[in-house]
Amino acid sequence: AHEFLTMSKEKFAGYKWLVHGESMGGMFALNLALLEQKEGTPFDGLVLVCPMCKIADDVKPPKALINTLLFLAKHFPSLAVTPSSMDDRLVFRDQSFVEKVKSNPIKYIGKPRLATAATLFKSTVELESRMEELETPFLVIHGLGDVVTTPEASRELYNRANVSEENKKLILLEDQWHGFLWAEAPDAVEENWKSILDWALSRV
Repeated sequence: AHEFLTMSKEKFAGYKWLVHGESMGGMFALNLALLEQKEGTPFDGLVLVCPMCKIADDVKPPKALINTLLFLAKHFPSLAVTPSSMDDRLVFRDQSFVEKVKSNPIKYIGKPRLATAATLFKSTVELESRMEELETPFLVIHGLGDVVTTPEASRELYNRANVSEENKKLILLEDQWHGFLWAEAPDAVEENWKSILDWALSRV
C-alpha cells in the first residue's frame, strides 16, 4: 500500500490526499499516516470509521492466553480457531444486509486464522502505544452500540493525538452499530455519510 501511494503521489502531484479506513482498514490507515509523517509526506486528512486501534480492557484476553495463542500462531498459522467478535450478525443491525454480505462468494467464512489474529493483535497493541505520534488531521466516527471495536478507542485517539482541536473531530453515534455506514435506518446512513463528506470537503 505504501509503495502504491508513493507512486500515486508522484503521478498526481499537487492533489490533496485523504485516506478513509473502516474497522481494520482504520488500523491500516493510521499505520500509513504514521509512516507518511515519518517520511515527511503526511496526508491532508484521515477519515477513521470505528478504527481498530485499541483492545478494550474488559475484553482483552488474559496474558497467559495471549502468549499461548502467539506461540501456537508460530507453529500452526493457518489454524482457524481464534475467538472473535467479527460475527456479521453483530456488525450490522439490519439482518437482511447480513444475508447479502454472506452471499458474497469471496467472503471468508469462519474464525480468524491464528497468524491473522496474531498480526492484528500486535498491530493494535502497537497503535495504542503510538497515539500521541499522530499529527495528521482526522475525523473519527464511531457507533456507541459497537461491540466489534470499542468506542473508547476512538475517544482515546481523539484525546491523545498530537493534533489541534480545529484539525480533529470526534463523532459518537448513539446506539448505532459497527456497520452504521451500511445497515442502519436509511436516514441515519445518509446523515452519517454526509458528516464524513462535509468534513472531507472542508479539508480540500
